[in-house]
Amino acid sequence: TFRLMETLFPDSWGAYFAGKREAEAAVASHFGAAGVTLKPGIIYTESLSEAREQAALGMKEAKMPNLVGSPMAAALALGPVQSLAGAIGPVGDFLAPPSLVSDVAEAAIAHVLEK
Repeated sequence: TFRLMETLFPDSWGAYFAGKREAEAAVASHFGAAGVTLKPGIIYTESLSEAREQAALGMKEAKMPNLVGSPMAAALALGPVQSLAGAIGPVGDFLAPPSLVSDVAEAAIAHVLEK
């Protein structure tokens, strides 16, 4: 999660992440080991039209376009960047590589098919 945003903006981002933690607890409570919560950070899409549609929903819901997300994911996944992210505390959360929406969907489907 973006710990710095949660701390600086408790009424908006703090409430957003508190809601996510409540949902995760509910999944664990109701489904135990069979349940799963996916926790991607920023999500990007290969579809420019989807990115435009999502942008209309607001900042927390929008997916970035592939033109930005793909190079950003590659750069932020590099070992030195991830080492730096781990060393700089909450600010390092901003160096988490974005995830492609289809990869997140595939992870969800893979979990369902395992069970």
